[in-house]
Amino acid sequence: MKYEDRIQLKVDELTTAFFDHVIAYYLSKPSGLGGPGCVIMVSDEGKSYQFHGSELDQLNYYSEWQLLFPILRKYLKDGRRLDDTQQVKGWKSFKVGYIGEMLILREDLYPSYLENRGNLSKYGLDTQWEEACIKIALLANAKSEAEIGRINREHELRKPVCERGDLVSFTIRSDREEWPCRGRVVGCDFYRNNFRIETIEYDIWGPDFMKPNEKILYKHIDESLVKKASGHMLIISGIERAEKDKVIKRLLERYPDEYAWYGDHNFRKVNAGIYKKCYEGKTVIVDLEVDEEADFKKIHPNVNILEIITKSSNQLSRREKTVIHDCHDGKNLIYRSEETDIESLCEMIEILKP
Repeated sequence: MKYEDRIQLKVDELTTAFFDHVIAYYLSKPSGLGGPGCVIMVSDEGKSYQFHGSELDQLNYYSEWQLLFPILRKYLKDGRRLDDTQQVKGWKSFKVGYIGEMLILREDLYPSYLENRGNLSKYGLDTQWEEACIKIALLANAKSEAEIGRINREHELRKPVCERGDLVSFTIRSDREEWPCRGRVVGCDFYRNNFRIETIEYDIWGPDFMKPNEKILYKHIDESLVKKASGHMLIISGIERAEKDKVIKRLLERYPDEYAWYGDHNFRKVNAGIYKKCYEGKTVIVDLEVDEEADFKKIHPNVNILEIITKSSNQLSRREKTVIHDCHDGKNLIYRSEETDIESLCEMIEILKP
C-alpha cells in the first residue's frame, strides 16, 4: 500500500480507545544510520494507519517505543528491554516485508491470514501483509455470503507462481515409487470457492516419465508440487555476426559459471540442452536472427529478447534508467548500442539478467 493511502496519525491520537480496535502492528525500526522508523497499524474495520516522525525517532526502539504503543510492553524482557522475537498470549508475531520487519497480529485472526495472504517472496516473507490484514478484517465483518464473495474478488492476493512458457520440474508419485519430471507450462487453471482462489494447477508439456523419448501432456499438476527452473534464457538478436560473437565470448569468459551458449539449434523443436542448462541455474544465451524471433516467442513467450543495433554511444547513459525501469516492470527489453561498445553492452546485459 502507498504512503498516501494510509491514514497518518499524530501522537495525541494514539489513545487506548484507538488501540482497542487495532488487529495488526507492523514495526519498522530506525536503520541506525539516520533512517526513520515507523509503525503501521490495521484496524478491525480494515483501515490502515501510520505513525512516524520526530516523536518516534527520538525514542529508542528497544526501551522507549513501548511508551507510545502499549502492545510492546507485553514483549519487554525482564520488564526493561523489548524482545520482539518472543510470542505472547493473544498475539502472533513473525517476520514480513522485503527486509523482514516484525508484524504483530491478533492470534485469533492468524488462521484467516494464512488462508488469504498472497504469494511469499523467494526468501519466504510476505510482502503483501498489509493488504492481507485489511482483507481478513473486512471478511471478519462480512454479513453475507455475497459480501464475502465481493471481498474475495476485490482483494484477491494470490497469483500463479509460474506462467505459460516457464520451465518447471515436479515429481510424480505412486504408493511405492516416485519419478522426477520436467517440462514447460502450457496452461493454468484456477479453482475458487466463493471467488477465493483455493488451488492453482498447471498443464505441463514434457518428456514422458515412462517413455523418456516421447512427449506427454501432464494435466492438473498442483502448484505445491511445481518448482521453476532457476536458470533463464537471454536472446541476443539483430547484430552483425562478428560483433555478436564478441558479446557472447565476453560474457562466457567473464561469467563461465553463470552463462551457457547455444548458437546452433533448431528453435522449432524443444532443445533439451537449453533446458538442461536452465535447470542447472545458468542463464542461457540463444543466438537468433531477427526473422526467427516471432517463431521463438511462440515457444518461449516470457523470454527476454535483447535486440542490439547501431546507435551513437552518447545515448548509452540516457537509456540506462529506462532499461532498468523496464526490467523491473518485467517487459521484453530492447537495448541499442554502438557496435564497438562491447564492454558497455556487457554491463547492460548484467542489468537485464533475471
